[in-house]
Amino acid sequence: MNWVFAGDSITHGVWHTAGQRTFSELFSDYLENHPLNGHDRSNDVVINTGISGATTADAAQNWDHWVSSKHGDVVFLAFGMNDGRTNPPAVPLNTYIENLRSDIAKVRANGGIPILQTQNYTGTASLNTNLDKLFAAERKLAEEEKVMLIDANRIFLDANEGNAVAATFRNDQLHPNKIGHLRWAKGLMNALGLLADDSRLATWQDADTTLLEGGKIINTSRLAWGNRKQPEMTGVLAGVGEENARYDGSSCQKQELDTEVMNALGEATLVSRVRIEPSSETVTLAAFSNSSGVSKVNVQVLNNGKMRVNRNFGTEDGFYTDYKSGVVLNDGSWHTVAVSMTASRMRMTVDGIIANDVDLSKNAAHSMAPSRFTADKFTVGCIVDSAHPEGAEKATGFINYAALLNHDSNIATLQELTTEANGNLLATVTPHLRIDGGSNWVFVGGATTEGNLKQGLAKNYVEAVDEAVRWEISRTYHANGRAKFFINTANDGQSIATVNRNYEQLVGRYAPNLVFINPDIRDAKGKAVETDVAKFSSDLNTLIAKIKEQGAKPILITPASVNSGDAAYAEEMYSLAKANDLPVIDAYAYFTQLNGLDSDVAKQWFNTRGQLNHHGHAQLAKYIMRQIKAVSANSNIMALNYIDPSLPIPPAEEPAEPDPSAEPTEPEPSEPAPSTEPSTPSVEPTESLPSTEPSDPAPSTEPSTPTPTTEPSNPAPSTEPTEPLPSTEPGMPTPSQQPTETAQTNPIKPTLTPTAKPELSKATQPATVNKQWGNGLAKTGINVPLIATLPLLLLGAGLVLRRQRRA
Repeated sequence: MNWVFAGDSITHGVWHTAGQRTFSELFSDYLENHPLNGHDRSNDVVINTGISGATTADAAQNWDHWVSSKHGDVVFLAFGMNDGRTNPPAVPLNTYIENLRSDIAKVRANGGIPILQTQNYTGTASLNTNLDKLFAAERKLAEEEKVMLIDANRIFLDANEGNAVAATFRNDQLHPNKIGHLRWAKGLMNALGLLADDSRLATWQDADTTLLEGGKIINTSRLAWGNRKQPEMTGVLAGVGEENARYDGSSCQKQELDTEVMNALGEATLVSRVRIEPSSETVTLAAFSNSSGVSKVNVQVLNNGKMRVNRNFGTEDGFYTDYKSGVVLNDGSWHTVAVSMTASRMRMTVDGIIANDVDLSKNAAHSMAPSRFTADKFTVGCIVDSAHPEGAEKATGFINYAALLNHDSNIATLQELTTEANGNLLATVTPHLRIDGGSNWVFVGGATTEGNLKQGLAKNYVEAVDEAVRWEISRTYHANGRAKFFINTANDGQSIATVNRNYEQLVGRYAPNLVFINPDIRDAKGKAVETDVAKFSSDLNTLIAKIKEQGAKPILITPASVNSGDAAYAEEMYSLAKANDLPVIDAYAYFTQLNGLDSDVAKQWFNTRGQLNHHGHAQLAKYIMRQIKAVSANSNIMALNYIDPSLPIPPAEEPAEPDPSAEPTEPEPSEPAPSTEPSTPSVEPTESLPSTEPSDPAPSTEPSTPTPTTEPSNPAPSTEPTEPLPSTEPGMPTPSQQPTETAQTNPIKPTLTPTAKPELSKATQPATVNKQWGNGLAKTGINVPLIATLPLLLLGAGLVLRRQRRA
């Protein structure tokens, strides 16, 4: 059964909950954990298609993508804040009501049950007067159309003790905060007659939304190799940084070289894994120098983000610059750079892309054979020479690994060292990430992706990435640019074979653009879901074929686990990705490698059954965001760690990442020109690279009398979240466990027939239907059969429910 929440930013709910769950996500959590009159609803799908800035006119124009294509059995409609709070209204009152009337008809025609919702008041009395007119007209419409209405306006009014402009439950002038969303979720379930007094939603208090737990700060920047397992580095002459070094522009590392070995070496490859912060200066990644204090060869990052290799052999000195990769190295993201040097060639690669490949065979003086270096010192993070014995042009950022290999690495080997498991990850995701147009992102998998957390007020990883994609990098876009809808059909115990058997129900019906496949090897109780690696591989291959046949793009996410038994399944996913030319988000490598560096990862990010807890979900969300470059400045999601604010906050580690499509191409240079100062050539590009990353509205002090904007429901955040949020990678709390509910059985999906309106006696109609925040139509004496339809279908009051089983 599908529940669809359509509306504007009040429904969209992002930013203002400080990274915690919105009312629709709390509604989903309720279905996961509480049977409705004995009926399991944990396999129901909840889809939030709220769009910040939207009006009923926008919904009419985009109805198919926003609502009807989501196959809602129950559709909640909450519009108005942008339609008519201003004077004159953006949408005239009569038009607003007719738009809603049309929405009701379309939901019913599509086989669903429409439910209207009013909204909260604003912080400005004059605007609330206009809203009163809207909500009064909406209540009348509910009576006329005999449709259920959730009077959220009265929920908040009652919570504010009758004060319309009180700020207790608002984050700014318009939007409910995390406490407001909790109150809204309670009021919604209560008005539907579905709120169990012993449920955790009913028992959660306002103070529970704090989610502050102290814990050790786990430094994820120590993980050097990102999305792939680190290949074995054979024949290493020198290496530093395996344990990660942060360079702040004041230090560097030095390693002595064996001069006899270097003098006999005809070829070598320098490989470095780096994350360099934006700088207006040239910085050095690695350099070679001799005992006379002469810098012989150095690898640098220019202020425009390009890599440059300088040489100083006394004659035919010069430099080579990256002009092909299109990669910006000083963007605060992880990159892998390599320089292969032989007598006949010099090849530079950046993230597996050839940046410069120079034929040196025509002139022996240009030879880059290491035997010409006469070097006995290898430095990382700076240049050391007679004028700068303590180092110069020092790096700012992280250099996790720098190794000098005693051989020329071929391009295939270097591509194995790239940030991404497959270079087409960004090519697959970016068109659906940054363009102004709608798309559907479907997630399938087991308990991890289902995300039923013990700490149910925290977002699971799908919900967190949803907010990052639909809001944090889309704030400046028109409404349709935010119409990237996340549809999570994962369930505890769901195997790849299950997804295949129920493909149309779980995937196909949503016409997906992207399908994220994140299998769990065990369910929430530790019972094996996948038991045979070969069968798993065959099932996954079949699923990939189905997705591709539909015209969608599969993206594999390896198991989010530190269990060594999952390695074989992760390996099969690598192999299938390579065979099918698919992108991989390597969660297994991420967590297992990081756990190898810091054993507290398993203790603090996983529960006792080896599954991610809410802290781990926040980390997985951030890892995925970095992989698909969905990181924005002032990100709530990148700040999620739920730590005690009294703990020290580490330095910022995840700045906004520029749009790679915006990087200009540097013109191809001619043969390296002689230079008397090879370390600092006089002619280098100096322009800084532009970025097309959407700018985030700067927080400002909440005005006492705001001026309405053309997109009222999407204002610049007026204040920082009410809970202090760390900037990036703060400390981890104590371990938490997932819920202990049993594995879910096949879902019960009633066939909803809103056109059939059974008459109910007072004896059979649930007393909770007409709670104080529902229609209140019973008080008017109007008999509204449809009001009872939903509770009866869900609660099974004498009705025989037809079941659709997901095997």
